[in-house]
Amino acid sequence: MKMKIVVQAPPEEEAHEPVRPLPDRGVVRMEAIVAQLTNVKRVAFFSSVFLISFFLGLDFLTRNSYTAFATSSFQQHSLLATVNVIRGVVAAAAQPSVARLTDVFGRIEVFTVAIVFLTVGTIVQTFSSDVQSFSGGAVLQTLGYRTSTMTIEIMIADFTSVRTRLLFAFILNWPYLINTWVSGDVTKAVLSVTTWKWGLGMFAIIIPV
Repeated sequence: MKMKIVVQAPPEEEAHEPVRPLPDRGVVRMEAIVAQLTNVKRVAFFSSVFLISFFLGLDFLTRNSYTAFATSSFQQHSLLATVNVIRGVVAAAAQPSVARLTDVFGRIEVFTVAIVFLTVGTIVQTFSSDVQSFSGGAVLQTLGYRTSTMTIEIMIADFTSVRTRLLFAFILNWPYLINTWVSGDVTKAVLSVTTWKWGLGMFAIIIPV
């Protein structure tokens, strides 16, 4: 009697699709916003970007002059370079983390927090009585300024196609064509009727509004 030996092939392994990580909340929300954009909303967005960029740029250019007057009023004008170095370091340190924060928490949320930092920093500088508190305000203000501008750049990239992205990215820089020429007159007009404190402080009102 012959016995048949049946060799059973091992069951084929089921093909599994690679597990894809879920997109971050900020990315999902922005995709939903972009999907509902109309031409009118795009025009409103880019008009708002131009407006906020105008005042951020004017604040940036006039702030350099006010900082010189501030350190001079503290009888520590030699520390002007130190304050500017602190601002530069904070601006550079903020860049690597902004993109990730906007993906995780959302563009609008990060932008709102950035404006809060900018406003609080400006208020601290306005009411400072020594160069130490003035420098502390400069850290907050610079962090808010750099974070807000980078968040705007990210939102512009979200709202534009690859072909038009470069053109619309220049909206952030267009106001400098105006601010470069008027910032000196603005600084002169402010200092002729008040002090550097109001020169800085007025942007704590203008920019959030």
